[in-house]
Amino acid sequence: MVLVTAAMKAELQGFFRQDIKTSRMAAYALGTGETASTAVLQQLLEQYTPEAVIHLGICASIDQDMPLGSAFMPDWAAREASPDDTVGFDSKQGELFSHVLVQVLRGVRLCRGGGMLTGETFFTQKMKQEISRDSRFAAFRGADMESAGLARCCADMHIPLVVAKAVSDDLHSPGPKRLARFIDRWSGMFAEACYLYLGAI
Repeated sequence: MVLVTAAMKAELQGFFRQDIKTSRMAAYALGTGETASTAVLQQLLEQYTPEAVIHLGICASIDQDMPLGSAFMPDWAAREASPDDTVGFDSKQGELFSHVLVQVLRGVRLCRGGGMLTGETFFTQKMKQEISRDSRFAAFRGADMESAGLARCCADMHIPLVVAKAVSDDLHSPGPKRLARFIDRWSGMFAEACYLYLGAI
């Protein structure tokens, strides 16, 4: 089975609205923050032993060329405190998921490659601007509060992990005026992509 995760339950609303029911996929909110989300994921991996994990939701952009409203699939992640200590996501499953995601996005930009920077707190506009000018973070494109810990957890158990996020704020904007609507729209698209992915594996 495939385990689908997100930090917040709202990011998974698209799954709860789907009429399709399957024992091959389960969706869980892990909570925000690396420590809390990793602890919940560890329990879920031990419970389900999934064939793959797909982590979805929203993230910040720290790349001038990745604007708000884009989709982002990073190749790897690292903590802000140790940016050189990277851990990769599964390239084979990532390729499969990106293929179905492109179909669902219907012209919305998908940015692939580069790193996801995981921080201990929410990334403010000032923090994003400072990070974008810091050469230590030049290879990072997005930022969140979970991905690096989740990646290490999956790697330790040899379970493929794919991360796909919607860019909810960038270097120029703190976010959409109606964030709840933005999250709901993306949760529906991600849910559709996950069901297509399930049929492709």
